[in-house]
This record gives sequence, structure tokens and C-alpha cells, in this order.
Amino acid sequence: MDWTIHHTILLSALGAGGIVGFVAARSHFCTMGAISDWINIGDLSRLRSWFVAIAVAILGTMTLEATQGLDLDSDTFPPYRSSELIWLRHVLGGLLFGVGMTLAGGCANKNVIRLGGGNLKSLLVLAIIAVTSYSLNWLGGYGTLFHPWLAATAISLDGPQELARVVTGSDSPLAHYVIGLLLAVALLLFAFRDAAFRASRQHVFTGIVIGVVVTFLWWLTGSETTGTAWRDFADFADEQLSRVNTQSMTFIAPLGDLAYYLQAPSAWHRLNVGILALVGVTLGSFLHALVTRSFRIEWFANRSDLLNHLVGAFLMGVGGILAMGCTFGQGITGISTLAVGSFLSLVSIVAGSALTMKWLYWRMMRDL
Repeated sequence: MDWTIHHTILLSALGAGGIVGFVAARSHFCTMGAISDWINIGDLSRLRSWFVAIAVAILGTMTLEATQGLDLDSDTFPPYRSSELIWLRHVLGGLLFGVGMTLAGGCANKNVIRLGGGNLKSLLVLAIIAVTSYSLNWLGGYGTLFHPWLAATAISLDGPQELARVVTGSDSPLAHYVIGLLLAVALLLFAFRDAAFRASRQHVFTGIVIGVVVTFLWWLTGSETTGTAWRDFADFADEQLSRVNTQSMTFIAPLGDLAYYLQAPSAWHRLNVGILALVGVTLGSFLHALVTRSFRIEWFANRSDLLNHLVGAFLMGVGGILAMGCTFGQGITGISTLAVGSFLSLVSIVAGSALTMKWLYWRMMRDL
């Protein structure tokens, strides 16, 4: 088999995922954990790290748009800047995902990281998400069960659902870069205004690295250099799964793609950037567990713990497909495109998680 740009990009995605897995495992980077720290104990350290990742990803993505011909208005996976803004899809999906990740003890990214550390609960969670994602994406579940009534809420725009365009009504590139820059600066100011966070090199480093990796994957699949060769690689274009699109890191759809690939493991053409990045995160986390000697086999504490994880995983699978991403796929990667739907998904995920945490706390206090 001849080595091609396809293999180079897939291997690069594997390495990029490995970096994310290692640094996230080391710093306990977790969106649900960040929300929990904020809601329950008022600690914003992990939330600030998340904001740094978003800000770096925004700045990096805009730089690629300005210098590398990155086109996020068309041919991205998922279609972040689609002119059809199905707002209820993002809100409902985000809420379901937020509830699910709280019941399951973490989002898809966190469960991938935990799996690398030996957590078998996460293996079951990811398997359920994968089957749910596969059913909705590949078996037509979304089109049958959700699209007919969600599409009725769609707002048809006269152009891409990019934030500056929607807010100002202008497709001026200057407005896009100014609004993106202001948002990124605001996030960085919020993060670094705290002396304790500034002193936490681990949290700062993790946020920067994750933002850089998201940018790198955008460059890898969408720049005028590697991205052009990637999209022009016609031998793989006949397979939808190969997704020769401009894309970056996300987890829900790739889990469904992985379920499809595992049905025929010898069909190497079914592998894509999402799957390789996903596997890379697991390997990076596993490497961290080996280096730190923290690898531990974990299983459910009791029946209630099992039930919460089962329900949470199913809700994450459904919610992630509806919202077109997770805390990573929409909360960092999607936000880096400044797509309005990504903001709706992110706010809804945070709201769903926060409300579920409050409910779980109320139930615990009632049972005491």
C-alpha cells in the first residue's frame, strides 16, 4: 500500500489526539468538572482553563482564515456555519447532553480520557454513545425521529450563521475578525485576572495546548497546503465516512463512525480524522496513566451508579447528535468558528448540567 496524504493526515490526527489525552489527563481538564467546581464550591480554575482553550482556538482559527485560506462557510464537518439555523435542535440537544454528562460523571471527552486510565464504566458509556450516534447518523434515526419537527423551527439566513454577520447584518471580514478578537480577549482577561490561575502553570498550559490542537486540526484538514490535498484525494471521496472535509476535534459523531468501522475492521478506508483523534486521546491518557502509575480498573459502585451512567450515556448520544457536538465539538471547536448554533449548544449544555447538579444535590439532601 502506497503512503499518501490521507495516511499522513490520519496519523497526524492520532498524534494530536494523543497530546490532548495526555495533558487533559494530567490536569483533570473536564467541562463538567469545571461546571461542578463553579456551581458547588465556587472554584473557577478549570473553567478558566476551558476559556483559555476557547480563546486560543478562536485566535488560531481566525489566523488560519486570514492567512491559509481556511473556509469555514462550506464543506465543514459538522456544518457549523450552515445558513439554516435550527435553533431548537441546538437548545434541546445541548440540554439533553448537559443532563446526560452530569448523570454519567463526565462528557464524552472525559469518558475517553478515563477509559485510557482503566475506567470500565467509561467503556460502557462510550459504547452506548457510539451505538446511539450510529443509529441516529448512519441508520437514519435523526431524519425519522427528529428532523421533521425540529426543521420547522429553522431560521433561514441569507448567509452563513457566523456571529458577526448575524449581529451586524454585514458579511464584512473586518467585523468577523474584530468580534472574534474581542471575544477571545474577554475570555483571556477573565481567565488571567485571577492570580491563583496565573500561578497554575498546569491549567494555563492545558488550555493553550488544547486550543492549539484544535487550530492544528483545522489547518491540517482545511489549509491551502495539506487541506487542499486532503480534499482532493478522490479515492476516498466515494465513502461518506472518510469525511474528506475541513474539520477539527469532536467526539460524538466519531464514536458513531467508530461503531461503523468496527463492523469491518479490515476496511481501512472507513477510518477518518475523527476516529483517529478519538483513539489518540485514549492512547494519550493511557500513556499518562502508565507514566504516573495511576492506571486503575474501575467499575460501578452499585445499581444506582450503573443506572445513572446508562441513562446519561443515552442522553449524551442523542443530545450530542442533536446539538451537532459536545462540550469539545461545540464548546471549543464550534465556538472557534463563531457559529451562532455553537453558542446556543454551549449555553444549553452548561444550563442542562448546572440544573441537573442542583437536582442531584436536592435529592441527596432530601434522602438524608
